[in-house]
Amino acid sequence: MTITPTTAALAGTSSPTASTTPDTAPETTPPALADTTTEAGTDTTADTPEPSEQTSANVEAAKWRRQLRDTEAERDGLRERVDALLRADAERQIADKLLRPDALWTAGVALADVLDESGAIDPAKLFDATADAVARLGLAAPARTPRPDASQGGGKGGSSGSGWVDAMRV
Repeated sequence: MTITPTTAALAGTSSPTASTTPDTAPETTPPALADTTTEAGTDTTADTPEPSEQTSANVEAAKWRRQLRDTEAERDGLRERVDALLRADAERQIADKLLRPDALWTAGVALADVLDESGAIDPAKLFDATADAVARLGLAAPARTPRPDASQGGGKGGSSGSGWVDAMRV
């Protein structure tokens, strides 16, 4: 039987006396099976982790990094959703005070400026910021005046007194 470096490594032997065939080079010991003693005679394999241990550690570290990136992306997405909901709530609260409630943010008011310590919208801070935006930029909503509806109450000037009696007759 001819032992090649590959079969010697698989068999777990590192015999330098293995026979060779004329068409192959003399067998050398694979680097993984080479003697790991130093000049002082100490074994260095205990200090360096096995390649399979390094690979599994790298795979596990990559898994945790990937999970961290996914969690951070999810957190950022949720933060954006909460901010959008808070902005919509603030705009709803000031809809009657500004011509366009979303103009509050364009006026330079930050969402953090109108939040309280717990992260909810503080109505006092919101209305102060709205009043400031109205004063600086003239963003006030026009006053609504009621307009009369000509279709209502346009009947005859007086009552004849027999309205119900006429309505009940068939």
